[in-house]
Amino acid sequence: MSAEMKTMILLGIVLGPFFSLMITPVFCFLRKLVYVPFAKKRYKEEAIRAGRVAVGTLVKHIPGLGGPDKLIYQYEYKGKQYRYDCFTSGYVNENINLYFMKNPRKATVASSLGLHESNWMKYYLVLSVICGIAVFFAGMWYLS
Repeated sequence: MSAEMKTMILLGIVLGPFFSLMITPVFCFLRKLVYVPFAKKRYKEEAIRAGRVAVGTLVKHIPGLGGPDKLIYQYEYKGKQYRYDCFTSGYVNENINLYFMKNPRKATVASSLGLHESNWMKYYLVLSVICGIAVFFAGMWYLS
């Protein structure tokens, strides 16, 4: 193995995570912007099928001063109590259905499903490997 190849491997290992730090937030934003709106219906069906649904009961209604009202709902899942906070300027429901994908603490209404739970660490690790390989091949191409 030549010294240039060892250098490119080392640069790929070091610069891969560095470049993916800049790419991962952009990737997550584009996922929320482009993919999630079309997948919300599927996420809701999966949550219902897996039993990841909780009924939130209104605990506190704080009227907004010229702005939206803050609502605090409390729900229970598998014996544990959780809270859901939201803002609204419309009709206030006493009970709402809350859905979650994996973490019951991040339960939300169906229209926001998929926006709060993100696998950003998994995306970061995959993008680190891809960026590391790209840096290696770009360096080898540049040196040849």
